[in-house]
Amino acid sequence: MSAERRTLEQALAAWWESHADSVIGLRRWLHAHPERSGAEYETTGRIVDELTGIGFAPVVLRSRPGTGVIATWDSGNPGPTVAVRADIDALGAFDLLDTPYRSRTTGLAHACGHDAHTSIVVALAGFLAVYGKTLQPKGRIRLLFEPAEETVPGGAVEMIAEGALDGVDAILGLHCDPKSDVGSVGLRSGPISAAADQMTVELIGPGGHTARPEETVDLVSVAARLILGLPERLHSAQSGLAAVFGAVLGGDAPNVIPTRVELRGSVRTADADGWESAKTTVQDALANIMESTGADWELDYTRGVPPVMNDPHVVEVVRTVLSEVKDPKLSVFEAPQSAGADTFAWYSRMVPACYMRLGTHDPSWPHHRDLHHGHFDIDERALQTGLVAVASAAFSLLDTLRTKT
Repeated sequence: MSAERRTLEQALAAWWESHADSVIGLRRWLHAHPERSGAEYETTGRIVDELTGIGFAPVVLRSRPGTGVIATWDSGNPGPTVAVRADIDALGAFDLLDTPYRSRTTGLAHACGHDAHTSIVVALAGFLAVYGKTLQPKGRIRLLFEPAEETVPGGAVEMIAEGALDGVDAILGLHCDPKSDVGSVGLRSGPISAAADQMTVELIGPGGHTARPEETVDLVSVAARLILGLPERLHSAQSGLAAVFGAVLGGDAPNVIPTRVELRGSVRTADADGWESAKTTVQDALANIMESTGADWELDYTRGVPPVMNDPHVVEVVRTVLSEVKDPKLSVFEAPQSAGADTFAWYSRMVPACYMRLGTHDPSWPHHRDLHHGHFDIDERALQTGLVAVASAAFSLLDTLRTKT
């Protein structure tokens, strides 16, 4: 390990020892105060206050007034710019934790770890404010706090439109991984997530009496056929293409065949090429299934996000520096491609990117606390691991990209 990296590691350890309680406190405050996508007003206000208090000049997005933040730290020395992104919105879910920081808003929860992501990037800002210039890097680190990540196409689109990536040479991000133990960081070159779209299928029929389904079109039966048949047909039509329905709406009485049934689901693809053709493939499969049912149907298809693509060179730089970290102990593993999607994909289409998986599982827990579940929680030691990961990666990229150019 070089003397510069050892100095950085020592500085991170010293800063964490003095500020761990405040980082954990911020994460717990965010967890207790979740806000829906696009309405992260209190969250944004807290981020602005935290950054302003340590000397930053944060800028709130104009296109989403009151939500989303961009802030830049400048070393004062000419060099490249590395961005680090956090997402700040919560999920529409019920928090089932029995903790003092349980969500205080019914039906909203930080069940995807965005409270942790935000706290880590705020911690990075705090570290830069204290130790940044003493480490004598060359360049800038831009901090992005993205709203509405849980929507499509997501707040990344507005962030980019308002200059989040202007002059950026590489971008970093991370996501909680409850399947991996705390202290571990997952890396992968190429696609690390899937593409994801949303669809709503509306089935329309004449309705009728459940005593005489043969005299009408039994839309509930048609819906069942579609729910079971569409995923199979899509998989057969295109490898890596999958559909899962998450909501079925229709009917009011047990003895009435409804006139409308609505199915809502997601469509996921493993690669960008499959994403480009997914809508057409879904339409063709639906038409084939529905042809003999006698029902009318309408498809409302919303394009979501492409896969997150990790740049091999940036990943290798990050892998090298993280493999040398000794304090705290940090392990690097090869991350599989996730079937989940992330709006970080939009950034990775614009600049070289590295999106990391952050292990959050406490090995003493009897079960993994999965994402998008009301019992999701993290081992808060992951906050330090996350800070070390993004800080080490950012400083290494500043040095590598400067040398490369």
